[in-house]
Amino acid sequence: MGDTLAVLDRTFVKRGNVAATQVLVYWQNSFPEDATWEYLFDLQQRFPEFEFSPQP
Repeated sequence: MGDTLAVLDRTFVKRGNVAATQVLVYWQNSFPEDATWEYLFDLQQRFPEFEFSPQP
């Protein structure tokens, strides 16, 4: 996968015994329908410069 371009959506899921945030990531050089769900924590570890601003 390439660099992130935009977060299209977010959801909360159970990961082990805790709630976790997943975000739908639109990747550069790909089609919107190829967007993938990624754990926000993992995405922030891979791309520390990426700013995620949750929608109010």
